[in-house]
Amino acid sequence: MLNCIISDCGNIATLYRRGRGAGLKGEVMQKFIITLALVVGVWGVSGVCAEVLEEKKVKEWSSAIIKEDQYAITRIATVSADKSAYFAVDFFPGLCDAGRMKLLVPNEKTKKDTNRAKIPGSLRVDTNDIIDISFLGYAEEKLLIFEIEGATGERIFSDALKGQILRFQMRPATGDKIYSRFSLQGFTAAYERA
Repeated sequence: MLNCIISDCGNIATLYRRGRGAGLKGEVMQKFIITLALVVGVWGVSGVCAEVLEEKKVKEWSSAIIKEDQYAITRIATVSADKSAYFAVDFFPGLCDAGRMKLLVPNEKTKKDTNRAKIPGSLRVDTNDIIDISFLGYAEEKLLIFEIEGATGERIFSDALKGQILRFQMRPATGDKIYSRFSLQGFTAAYERA
């Protein structure tokens, strides 16, 4: 279905696989990735300074208000069980949506590219129903961003509030399936704060 090449970096799913082995290096790198991904992932602006306000961590989840000029969002996020990716949900003030979900994957070889690749996949909370989704992937400097499409946050969040584990599966056209697993310990506190 997808055989999209991102610049000269190769297939986006291959980049994801390569980045998974590297892991994330410390709390400073984690904060940098979350803030960078916010700026480029929400506003599409590279090199803009964002301020992280009121950061709070409960078990595996963090929540914070991230402000840049006149814009501000609330982000809740957690790192995967293997420490290779983040799952983040951005909530925008004044919008009655259930948040914009994305996976963020650090990758040293990634360069900024505006091409977008759609990868089919699914998600599941514990043993609840499997929900078909799509990942809209694109690249920023040293970061792959996969926006999650095709599932309402309300459905996912109602399961997540009662669940223990959130699992994602990507099914790229080339190569093996890619799996990511995230703990939901602390999700309820982060979600209620947002």
